Amino acid sequence: MGIIETGERKAPLVRRDAEFSILKLQALTALPGREDEAARHYAAAASRFADDLRAQISLAATVVRALKGNETAMRTAVEHLAAIGDGPAETANDAASRLWCRLLEAEASITLGATDDALIALDRADVLARGPNLPESVKGQAATEIERLRAHAGKTADIA
Repeated sequence: MGIIETGERKAPLVRRDAEFSILKLQALTALPGREDEAARHYAAAASRFADDLRAQISLAATVVRALKGNETAMRTAVEHLAAIGDGPAETANDAASRLWCRLLEAEASITLGATDDALIALDRADVLARGPNLPESVKGQAATEIERLRAHAGKTADIA
């Protein structure tokens, strides 16, 4: 973390950069014992870059994969991802990004045990996955991921 902290001290404006915030979050989640700090950084960065779809996805993907045990981080992820609209998407990249938001939202919801919320996000993802702007390869990946998450949501519901 030394290089990141040095960068923040020497160039405070770097904190306003989405790429820097993503890099810092990735570094924090990789370091043992820094989970709470990573969750706080994520909450601040997700709020700071609320209108940056790509930043939201990168930040949330890092948190959903690396901080599954941090309930605060998962709730923050669900909150920020749910705030992103489903469209309309102007480009294939935009359509795919909105689809991945729903999938990440579902995964974070499953982690929290919020199966009903996860299933709603998956239903929304299913609609987005059928969109005309998406390449067939993305539709196939999305279908596989939706199926995986539905199965996982079912197992979570059985446990509850």
